[in-house]
Parts: sequence; structure tokens; C-alpha cells
Amino acid sequence: MSEPLLTEPLAYPDQATVDLWNVREKGTRDGSSPSESLLVDASSATRVFEVDWENRHQFVKLMLGDVALWDDGGTTKLSRLLPRKHPVLTDLIATRAPRITGHKWVANEIPGLDDEYEFDVAGTQMNVFEKAIVEIQYEHAPFTRLEDDEVAESEVERFVSLDDTQPSAEFLQLPGAVLAYIRETGTDPPHNLAIPFNTAIVVPQEVRRVTWHDIPEEVWVPGSALWDRVYGAEGAPSYLGSINSVEFLGFPTGTLLFSAVQPRRLKSPTGVGFRWSLTYEFTFRPSGHNWAYYWDRTGANSGWYFIGPKGGAFHYADTVPDNYSLYAARDFHDLFKVDV
Repeated sequence: MSEPLLTEPLAYPDQATVDLWNVREKGTRDGSSPSESLLVDASSATRVFEVDWENRHQFVKLMLGDVALWDDGGTTKLSRLLPRKHPVLTDLIATRAPRITGHKWVANEIPGLDDEYEFDVAGTQMNVFEKAIVEIQYEHAPFTRLEDDEVAESEVERFVSLDDTQPSAEFLQLPGAVLAYIRETGTDPPHNLAIPFNTAIVVPQEVRRVTWHDIPEEVWVPGSALWDRVYGAEGAPSYLGSINSVEFLGFPTGTLLFSAVQPRRLKSPTGVGFRWSLTYEFTFRPSGHNWAYYWDRTGANSGWYFIGPKGGAFHYADTVPDNYSLYAARDFHDLFKVDV
């Protein structure tokens, strides 16, 4: 069940509110906080804080950040509270609170004692403490942190990572091209006999994976704006199987093919609800995807040619109509929007 939209974007608590939580860092006597681990591609740090017990969850949300949808005059937008950066190792951000314990027991929050057994048979009894000891772990951020007002239209500018790539070379057969034996004498066999081997050129390409991190659960469900954009809906063809109509992530128009999406449903780091992580897969081909190579045995007309209807006009990807060439063209920035 989706959460109702907020009527305004998320807001950080003001300093006066945070001061009331009585936050202080532990470890002054034994030097246990902060602790750091600096490794190749695996640096991390840990800090331990003391905070008033009743404010421990608000403190964790402040440190780890939050995300929600809100209604901006009929337009659904994404709002984020950014995870806190480490004050010294500023490339590290708070990613988890792996351990929260109590200090100075006060009472039982819900006694719920059974008269016969003298214990809480429902399991609702919970200790209450004066203070909470909260461990915060920092790790490398694979994406850019930007506030709501620093994002123009597409969320591709923040919380998006460029993942591992997979370069390859495709052996593209040339229609009408034939290999043949040639002898210096020009007469004896196998002169001019065909060689049973495909004639082809090598076309370089690369599979590029891009992940959009930490998205509210209701953004990726059947019937949502993003779902219908990816898979298509009545009167709206799918973005899957299309090419980029504008330059995207530095790749020229028409050279990226949207070939797959891999959703991952993850538990929220704040302990409430679930989040999505969407990995989009694009296939990059420098020659473009609506083009075919023609080999002219004379050498005069060899090259890449646009694929379109007979007698139709030539189009680059930014103007090609739907159902005109092999692939329709779409603005891939729309894959990082929660609304139309």
C-alpha cells in the first residue's frame, strides 16, 4: 500500500531541535570513536554517539537521510534529506546504524505483565533508557549528493552511479560481400572461387549499466508513471528497446540502446518500509543503432546508411518518428523522473 504524498518537500530539523536531542560523540576516554579503515576501494569509518533515548530514530534519520514523494501543485516530485558526510573524510557518507544500545535504564515502556506468569506474554514489554548509544558507519558514496533545489528536472544528476561496463566487439556480416581466392597467375584453381567464410567487419560496442539508488517503493509498481514509461502503456510506447533522442551521459544522440532494467527491492536503512534500486542497461554503439553498413566492392560507396522506409526521408535520432526506423527515439533523462 503506497504512502500518501506529502504536501511539501522534506525538511531538515533546525539546530534548536537537534540541540534538544543532546547529541555528543562517545569515545573520549578509550579513543574508540572515531575509528577509520583506509583500504583500496573499501575505506570506511565509524563514529559512536550518545543521544536521548526518545530521539534515537530521528537522529538516525538525520544521519542516514530520507526520501519521499511530494505533490508540487499536481506534479509528483522526489524529495531527499541527504546522508551526512564524514567531517574529515568527506568522500564518505553515513550509510547505516548497525548497532543501537541503551544506557541508564529508566523503566518499561509497556509493562503488559500477565497476572499468572508475571511476564509479558505478548512480547510488547520494552526497556526504556535515558540515553541511546548509536553507532554510525560511513562508506564511500558511489553517487553525487545534491539537495532538492540543486536538481533541475531529471534525477540523473544525483543518487545515480555509473557501474561496471562490458566492452565487446560484434562480428557484423556484410550483405552481398563474398571472399574469393586470388592467385598471382590469375588462371589456375582455386582462382576466383568463393571461400566458405562470412565476410564481416568488427563493430565495437559497450554495455553500460547505470543505477538509480534509493527510490521510494511506490515509484516502481505496475501503473506508476515510471513503470508505464519503461514498459509502455496504452497510447504510450515503451522506452525499452528505444535509442537516445538527445545526448545522454556524454553519449551522442542515437548511440545508446535501452536494453534492460534490473530492479532490486531493498529494506530502508531507517527501518521503515522498502526502497528500490533500479539498474538500467544501455548498449553503446559508436555508429548508431538505426544504421547498417554497406560494403561496395568498388569501394566508392561503402559506409553506414540510415535504415528507413523506401522513399522515406533521412532522420537523425532526435527527429526520427516512431515506427519509421528500427528503433524509436526517447529522452533517457525521463527514466530518472517519478512523474510524467
